Amino acid sequence: MVIDPADIETQCVLIDGKEIEKVNKFKYLGSLVTIDSNSTTDIKARLTTARHATLQLTGIQKAKGIGMDLKKQLVRSLIWRTALYGSESWTLKKCDVKLVTAFEMLVWRWMPRISWTERKTNTWIREKIGIPEEKGIVEQIKHRKLS
Repeated sequence: MVIDPADIETQCVLIDGKEIEKVNKFKYLGSLVTIDSNSTTDIKARLTTARHATLQLTGIQKAKGIGMDLKKQLVRSLIWRTALYGSESWTLKKCDVKLVTAFEMLVWRWMPRISWTERKTNTWIREKIGIPEEKGIVEQIKHRKLS
């Protein structure tokens, strides 16, 4: 990847006489690195991966014999770990915070099977689940960045 897009035509890297392909983004250690150093694309990719992990737990979500506490532990250990991988390097903007919060609320609504058409507020959902906003995913990202 060439950092300065103005120099993309002049710079050339050769290995064994072959020119290396120039790209605008690539995946490195699980994180998406872009030419403009924007974290939004990496955040969207992470949330998509976590959404797929959520869909794989549909059988557990529908099981009536599993309590809400166990479901919360599964969400924290499986889905949040997937979503937050590499979050220490993210630069969060307001639009990114909205994306992450929307994903979190999607998962918390998914757990007790509450549709978004039921018009329940995020505060109501958090109270029903027992997760205060201070324990939300955005706060976990901020905490990881500080530590």
